Amino acid sequence: MRTLFIVCIILTVALLGADADILSMNFELQTGYFLIDQIVVGSPHLFTVVDQQKDFLATNMMAELLMFDTLFVGGRMRCDFMLDEFTGNPFLQRYWFFAGIRFGGVEIGITHLCIHPVEISGQTNTNIISGGNTELYVKFSGNIKLF
Repeated sequence: MRTLFIVCIILTVALLGADADILSMNFELQTGYFLIDQIVVGSPHLFTVVDQQKDFLATNMMAELLMFDTLFVGGRMRCDFMLDEFTGNPFLQRYWFFAGIRFGGVEIGITHLCIHPVEISGQTNTNIISGGNTELYVKFSGNIKLF
């Protein structure tokens, strides 16, 4: 226990002395249009292929807290809206939670994805995939100057 306490003190002093921001927030807001030529809908036992083009609008939002430019925790949400003549109906809703540590070009973290049914006019849309997964990961990234 004493060793862990000493290591935490050393890391805190090192991070504070490294000219790092104590706490910052990153965010993203993105929207886009996409077209799907074929949609598979149905229950887990019966699927139907709809062979008509559908227009979609996607909205992404992300927020992340970054502590000492090293530790991070955040979330992301994406909603796809199926467009018809006058309105857009929510079709698929996805949520991510993530946390971890970044140093140099290495990131070690955990992310959880879940997909939930969407309610349209008081009725739950059961024609979508639902579920989720949790992933432990190590990511290496870098930058190469070409010119």
